[in-house]
Amino acid sequence: MSDFASAKGKTVRVLDSAVLSKGDRPLGQNARRYEGFSVGVPKTEMTAAGEGPNHNPLYDTFVDVPEADRLQCLIAYGLYKRAKQEWASDHFARENRSPNDGELTAYIRTWTPSQVEGKRVEAANALAEYASEVVESARPQILKEALQGSVGRALWLGILTNFVYTLILIGLVILLKWAGVDLLALWEKASPPVTP
Repeated sequence: MSDFASAKGKTVRVLDSAVLSKGDRPLGQNARRYEGFSVGVPKTEMTAAGEGPNHNPLYDTFVDVPEADRLQCLIAYGLYKRAKQEWASDHFARENRSPNDGELTAYIRTWTPSQVEGKRVEAANALAEYASEVVESARPQILKEALQGSVGRALWLGILTNFVYTLILIGLVILLKWAGVDLLALWEKASPPVTP
């Protein structure tokens, strides 16, 4: 499968292969080779002693966090990979060759804890900005639904409340009438005399 990518304004063809090789060693299934240069440390390459996968140690640094922060850290790792790709492209433009294993290892070692934390902060800001954009784009629909539901509900609740209140007052007047209390006579006694 192939697609195209840009390196320093120059379009290069990207080749994905099931197993690419570099010298006598297979690069593995996750390796990507650009026509003219290859980039990255493969995830599935076995060490010479067969000790297990030789993967980028920064991956564990970025994503070894509680599950609640995992998305942010995976985005931070993606930002690191973008920076690494830019470095590799710049290296190719300067040296006219892809970085060798030693240069890739040296690049990885240049990443200090504060740089890793900087990418985590950048990822947190990107997530916050994205969340803000999502909420802002959904805001008109949320307000519309909230106002439609609340105005109609409040109107019917007000009508029902007033109806019940009126029934209570009518029942109270009927109860007082049966008890022999004349409300109109009480009202006339309580109000001051009207002088013409």
